Amino acid sequence: MAGGALTETGRTLGKGFAHRLRAEPFSTGICGSVHSHSSPGSRVKLGGQPGGRAGLAAEVPPPVGSREGLDARAGIMALWRAYQRALTVHPWKVQVLTAGSLMGLGDIISQQLVERRGLREHQTGRTLTMVSVGCGFVGPVVGGWYRVLDRLVPGTTKVDALKKMLLDQGGFAPCFLGCFLPLVGALNGLSAQDNWAKLRRDYPDALITNYYLWPAVQLANFYLVPLHYRLAVVQCVAVLWNSYLSWKAHRL
Repeated sequence: MAGGALTETGRTLGKGFAHRLRAEPFSTGICGSVHSHSSPGSRVKLGGQPGGRAGLAAEVPPPVGSREGLDARAGIMALWRAYQRALTVHPWKVQVLTAGSLMGLGDIISQQLVERRGLREHQTGRTLTMVSVGCGFVGPVVGGWYRVLDRLVPGTTKVDALKKMLLDQGGFAPCFLGCFLPLVGALNGLSAQDNWAKLRRDYPDALITNYYLWPAVQLANFYLVPLHYRLAVVQCVAVLWNSYLSWKAHRL
């Protein structure tokens, strides 16, 4: 009888101890704190708390690349804010410099990706010529045209945007291309006769290619974009177009 009672008492104590382990799996008893490691990349730390219990705190590092992504985004936003401030203070200068920079970028793309000249065969003088054309011709002419166009059609409705696009593509674009191609030819040293022959050869194809791209772009530009941003938006879209124009203007 005494042995049976002791056995029953032992079972009861064992069940109670097991129940306590399930309820408090991280009790520390003597040490007050226990450090346990889980899967790689995360750490579980048990800190002592009043009453001998341990607090569970999981330290999981942020996803790889998240900080780099945030830093890149912050840098881009800082550059955009600086551009906006400069555009507000010096709108005309910034638009002209933007046009020149993107014309130069278009020529670099043309030489490296379209013509595949390589760095050793890259014509730096040609790139500087396109930068000059962008700053001295494209930026002032296109920027000035947008101001005139906004005065001719001052509204911002869809119908007004459509009117601006028709005026831009029906009147301005043919004249612009007719001036741009011979200007680059003259800067490249072509004679008047050769320049005229080149214009007659390249102008129709350039104008048709223009109509594949620009009507839709300009319709969205006139409807959605404020006046002082239009030249920048056009020039960003025009990086590929500038590459085409540079290739076309320098093709002999």
